[in-house]
Amino acid sequence: MFEWIRQLAKRDSDTAAVAALGARDLADMGVSRDQALTLAAMPVAVSERVRAMGRVFGVSADELARDRRDWVQMVETCAQCRSTSQCRSFMLQDGHPGPNGAGFCPNRETFAHHAHPA
Repeated sequence: MFEWIRQLAKRDSDTAAVAALGARDLADMGVSRDQALTLAAMPVAVSERVRAMGRVFGVSADELARDRRDWVQMVETCAQCRSTSQCRSFMLQDGHPGPNGAGFCPNRETFAHHAHPA
């Protein structure tokens, strides 16, 4: 319970900090104010899922974050995904089948685009 309250307070703090950013700061980050507010209010589990699926495709968190437009789109898509339980089960499998087993993921084409050929 206390952890939930702590996370809520941090999210409110993050949202207030984003709301205070100037247009130049937002432009430097490559996001609109609405996108920044959406990302700040999003549960941490969403970005963690995106990073985990990126690893399945052989894409590091740094590589994912490099293309800010794709990153925001992937996180927003993941937040609205109806396959989160399937995703969670997929990620927990020992020796999961890799990208070929991630057909349920609505971000699979974007991950594949950023993947490096083996």
